[in-house]
Formats: sequence, C-alpha cells, structure tokens
Amino acid sequence: MSRSVRLLLFAAVVATAIPIVAFAVALALAPQPTDFMCFWSGAALVARGQDPYDPATWAAAVDGLFPNWLGLLRRPPCPGSYAYPLWTGILTVPLGVLPLGVAATIWMLLLVGGLGAGIVLLARAAKLEPRRTLLLAAITLASQPAWLTALTSQYGGVELFAIGLLALPATAARAGRLSVGTALLLLKPHIAPLVVVERLRAAPRRAAMVAAAVILAVGVASLVARPSWPLEWLAELAGHRTTIAGTSATIYGFTAWLSGAPGLGILITALAVLAFTVALRRISLPDPIDRIAVAVTAGLLAVPYLSSGDPVVLAVAWCAILRRAGPRQVATLVALVVAADVVPWVLYALREPVAPPGDIRNALELPVTAALLVVALRRPPLARPSGSGPA
Repeated sequence: MSRSVRLLLFAAVVATAIPIVAFAVALALAPQPTDFMCFWSGAALVARGQDPYDPATWAAAVDGLFPNWLGLLRRPPCPGSYAYPLWTGILTVPLGVLPLGVAATIWMLLLVGGLGAGIVLLARAAKLEPRRTLLLAAITLASQPAWLTALTSQYGGVELFAIGLLALPATAARAGRLSVGTALLLLKPHIAPLVVVERLRAAPRRAAMVAAAVILAVGVASLVARPSWPLEWLAELAGHRTTIAGTSATIYGFTAWLSGAPGLGILITALAVLAFTVALRRISLPDPIDRIAVAVTAGLLAVPYLSSGDPVVLAVAWCAILRRAGPRQVATLVALVVAADVVPWVLYALREPVAPPGDIRNALELPVTAALLVVALRRPPLARPSGSGPA
C-alpha cells in the first residue's frame, strides 16, 4: 500500500510539474508581454546608467506590441516606471546586460529550478519522510501561484528557493548561505521582510553581521548610484501600485473589491493580522521552519499588493502543516488541499460577477492557510520513522 501511495504521489508531482515546465519554455520564447520584460528593462537601464524611475525613459524602454505565448499581440505589463528598489536593478544587472531572449531563458531556468529546489529544501528542513515530501511537492505544484509564477515570469521560484535555504537549521550559522538567502528575498522586499528580520535575529553574531554588511553594501551602492531613487520609487508605489493593489491577491484587495471601500479593506487586513498574532500568542516555535512559516504568513496577510505568483511562498506554511498532520488529521489534509488548490482553481474557472476579477481569485488561500497553520502549530511535529533516509 505504501509503495502504491508513493507511486500515485510521484505521478501527481510529474503531472503538475509538466504544465509549469511547458509554460516556462513558452514564455522564455516570448518574454516581452511578461513581467520579466519589466525586470529586465529595469536592470538594462541601470546597466546603461539611465534612470528607470523616469516615466519617459521607462515608457521608451518597454514600448511596443509583441506576440505572447499564444501568438496574440500584447503590450508589456509595465505601467508607470520601475516597480522595485534600485538595489534589485543592481543585483539583476547580470541579466540586464544580456540579450532579452538569453536572459529570459536563464530566468525561467532559475524560476523552475527554484520551485523544485525550494520544495526539496523545505522538506529537508522539516525532516519530512518521502511520502510527505511528494505530497508537499504535489500540493505546491498544483497550486495556482506555482502555475502563475511561470505564466507571469514573476519572482516566486527564486523566493521559494531563498526561503527553503533559510529554513535549513545550518544556514543560520553559515554567513554565505545566510547572505544569499536574505539578498534573494530582498529582490522583492515586500514579500517576506519578516523572514529576513527573524533569520538575522536568530543567527550567530558573526553570520548576522556578515549578512547585514552585504545588505548594507548593496543599499549604499544603490544610493551612490542614484541618491534620489527612494523618493522616486515611493512615488511609483503611491501611484500605479496603489491602484493595482485594489485587484491584488491579498486580503486588502479582496475585501476592498467586495465592499467597494478601500478603508474597510485596510481595517479587515489589520484585524486579520491581529487575530493571527493573538492566536499564536502561547504557541512555542522552536524550529526555524515554523518561525519562517509564521513570518511568511503574517507578512502576506498584511501586505496590500502581491503579484499572482507570490503566494507560492506559502509552501513553507503548507510544509509546517504537513509535518504535523498524522493519520487522524485527514480533515486537515483535505482542508489544505482545498485551500491551496481546489478553491483558487474553481474561482479562476468562474466568470465575473460570480467570481472576483483578476488576481483576487487566489486571495482566499491566505486566511485559510493562516487558520490551518495556527491549528497545526498547536501539535508537535510527527516523529520521522526510524531508518528513513534524507528526504
């Protein structure tokens, strides 16, 4: 029976991974109408010494109609100006100096490889047995954010790899690993800033100082390159990004759309974060992976703006739940699969006004995952069977 279950789970992993790989190949061949065009253009402008926050310069860099992976003409999804801190542009200059097609191919390899490696690293950090590792992979790769990571060419795979790397207990004491993980998360700093804070706080002093020095060096370099960029970036956030937040896959986006009142969206978001914090008040979190799961979930509950693929980092919370779900917690497993996979895809298949528009369709993953995580963290992790090899 155990072998049959493992084979079934392996087949599920393969079946869910094939479309992601196919999307990645297709999008690498037609990168202009994807978000990668925005990342690459920002890095390319930085490499040429131009201002990516200047609207005219930005518009010229991303202008045009291009065939997407279906052959339909589309404009790059890059409104306003560069949407990221200047340090992101500096760190991605190695892609910006390459031709777009070559850079897009490398980027897609990084995204798909990051998804796979992130899942493996999380399973290793949680000491999951092979069947649970396969189940985590199947749940993650079947999730809407995993597929949309490939379809939008967003940072999700890179972020998940960074979180998996930081979840390994040994990473905290290794300055190199810690620096790489925190630097990768800061490429898109609003996704998991609490993880960076928590990991630096938990690390030995020397490793934390090295990682902090790396972060500081990149920040200083960005200010030397363009002292005015923080104000220019904040202006972009207050403009186009605030508008986009109203259709974002967040609690704020969902409640603001549902009520038509952005103020109510802010209030519900604050209440959700408060409820999550209070529910965890007396729960002990001795393991790095559990603390990271809480940090990621709390951050995603609070942030008003996310891209379609960003919630794939919830895989760390799904992993923390799985490591505690024994044979008697079938309901927990079913709820996890429904929250991570079934509900978002059902909503995606529906049409307005029955279902919310745009990216909001997978926003319900956030509060449901948070609730399941709170319940799961009240139980100790399951002991791994003796004699099991590394997951």
